[in-house]
Amino acid sequence: MSALELPNIQEREAEPCPEPEPPGARPGPPPTRWGICAAGAISHDFVLALGTLPRSEHTVAAVAARDLGRAQAFARRFGVPRAYGSYEELAEDPDIDVVYVGTVNPAHLPAGLLFLRRGRAVLMEKPMALGAREVAQLVGTARERGVFLMEVPLPSAPSFHMNCPTELLWGGHRERFPLPALAEPPNFPHGAGLRYEAQHVRDCLLRGLTESPEMPLAESEVIAQLLDEARAQVGVRLSGATTDHPERPLTLSSDQPPSGVTTDHPERPLTLLSDQPPSGVTTDCLE
Repeated sequence: MSALELPNIQEREAEPCPEPEPPGARPGPPPTRWGICAAGAISHDFVLALGTLPRSEHTVAAVAARDLGRAQAFARRFGVPRAYGSYEELAEDPDIDVVYVGTVNPAHLPAGLLFLRRGRAVLMEKPMALGAREVAQLVGTARERGVFLMEVPLPSAPSFHMNCPTELLWGGHRERFPLPALAEPPNFPHGAGLRYEAQHVRDCLLRGLTESPEMPLAESEVIAQLLDEARAQVGVRLSGATTDHPERPLTLSSDQPPSGVTTDHPERPLTLLSDQPPSGVTTDCLE
């Protein structure tokens, strides 16, 4: 194809959002009842993505945040029936099938352990935890208790992920795969792609699986080990960043690394942008 030739473009129509269905119109398994752990930006996008799926298959039953007021505001915004001011209350809710954990990264371990030990299935926002040791704790607890656990896949996952590709270019042809429209703009690009994780989790639960065949726990462990090795090679060490108290946020300043993060190379300091968190660490506003 010469530089002046344009590829043939094939446009696929976006999947339409489901219409409300009358009761009893589609007999089958009851809807998966989601609990939302944390009321930040990524949880906002996840609930928006759930809204593109049939109501007969997915419903948000409860939301929890460290502050009851934030949980209540989130619940009003999305029509969630129950709001809690602690993660423990969400873990004790008997009418929850699976919990989406969208907390700040240092709280992934304690929050994940809390829900797994209560027998709640967990979809953990990536990264699953701050290092291979923490990931091993989560995986070990899930396997010991026989409870479903899955990490939201990284963009390299072949079948689904939030930053899913919407264009495919091959042999001079371009094909587009638009995502469904959301009820309001997402906080992150392609946030509607989170619907695929939710669909997959429901499928796994209906099949009685305790881990995903597409994103197995062993893969999450390998990813964590690779990230540990990458940090070691550049001299970044995460020490003491884990907390057993998911109610305590991680506070960042614009000119300092997060608490517990050090570098072995003073000539290569850890650089932070004033409006962005360092890679792998999210701020409280993103929960």
